[in-house]
Amino acid sequence: MVREEVIFVCHYLGFSQRETLEVLSHNYGIFLSQRQLRRILRQLNLYRRIRRTDILNVAEFISDRLNESVMCHGYRFMHLKCILNGISVSREIEDNGYCPEILRGDRGTENDNARQIQTFFHYMQQNTTSLHNCFLYGKSTANQRIESFWRQLRSQKLEFWISFFHELKNQDILMAIV
Repeated sequence: MVREEVIFVCHYLGFSQRETLEVLSHNYGIFLSQRQLRRILRQLNLYRRIRRTDILNVAEFISDRLNESVMCHGYRFMHLKCILNGISVSREIEDNGYCPEILRGDRGTENDNARQIQTFFHYMQQNTTSLHNCFLYGKSTANQRIESFWRQLRSQKLEFWISFFHELKNQDILMAIV
């Protein structure tokens, strides 16, 4: 019975079949083939592509969550929130063939890559927005929560582990383990 319960929980949390098989084998010592897992999912009436929640209800739910305190969370977190509230929605993002008109970021190192990608997409789509105006730099005040989190993490002895793993990587020891 443990096997079916674990499969149900993994399915409920949105795990893929491969992820479910890994949970079963690593955490419970239960080894199944993907075909066996599919058979069990069918017996439990657990399906992914059937009975999706209406897209308007999904949009309303997400809009409500964005107006609350979780507006700094990402796509995966929001997907999990949907699942935990009984909303069946795909984890895939539909490509509707366009990119945002304008992307905003601070002057952090990772945002230079985002600027280059945004400019490339606008160039490829021959977008009406000027290539120089499709990415705007702004202040990083919106990043205060994550920056505070990283500062706290580093001050609590994380710097030692960062240096430790960098040293292992530089000596090619880390690659041998992975």
